[in-house]
Amino acid sequence: MATNPFLIMKKGSFVQEAPEFQTFKRQNITKWGVISNLFNQLEKTFCQYLINLAYIDVHQVLYFTERDQDRYTLEELLSCVTNRIQVEAAMKDPRVSFKGQNGPVLAAIKIQTAWRRYKAYSAFSHLKFLMEKATIIQRKYRLYMLKRQTKDKVNQFNDQSRQVWREMQEEFKRCWPDIKQNRRVEIHCNSFSIAEGKRLSMEKLKQKENAQIMRIFSVKDPNVDVIYVCPFSLTSEVYKYYMKILELVEIEEPARRFHLVVPENYPKFRKHLSLA
Repeated sequence: MATNPFLIMKKGSFVQEAPEFQTFKRQNITKWGVISNLFNQLEKTFCQYLINLAYIDVHQVLYFTERDQDRYTLEELLSCVTNRIQVEAAMKDPRVSFKGQNGPVLAAIKIQTAWRRYKAYSAFSHLKFLMEKATIIQRKYRLYMLKRQTKDKVNQFNDQSRQVWREMQEEFKRCWPDIKQNRRVEIHCNSFSIAEGKRLSMEKLKQKENAQIMRIFSVKDPNVDVIYVCPFSLTSEVYKYYMKILELVEIEEPARRFHLVVPENYPKFRKHLSLA
């Protein structure tokens, strides 16, 4: 082992005339082929960056010698340098890093790297912009398709409901001759189910809905009981008045066959709401 723990490099080359270098070479002559390979790569690297002064740790050199590598990474080469901080600072300094033997080549590589980075970043930014816009378009299209599909399902459901309603009407018409011979209950809900705008401008909406109260006289048929849904409570005088009329037309027990129903919370509802 050499007495000095480091070897000196000046301007990218080892000072081979130095006693410590000669001593180190003499003590490790059997490994000099591997050591020379490492030294050549150190000199080539430091000549490129024009490193004025570097101290090489002989212990680290011998460590790599045991590994017997053909090529060394920059990190491995720098791990052999005792004054690594100063060497790395010089390698990163653009004022001196491109003045070495291959300075123009390194400068060209640096410029190409910066340009490619700029082009790649520009392409990435443009692609990101396009992806964001495409995502917005896709989202809008999905919402449009979802709305369209929902609308189609609603229309299909309404068509089915109308078909069922028409079938029920046809069935009722066919069975009506038999139904009217039997005892039954009729429910009358006199509601103006028109557009809200028209209901808002209509005067005395509830009174107009109640104008069909004369339907209660369906109880004249002995097989019919009537449930009448009224938009508001009738006064006792009005109720007795209709009961009296039913008695005058010779309807038996009209109070048992005529039932008045009023929405429980109708005073809390807005005036333009329909009875339904």
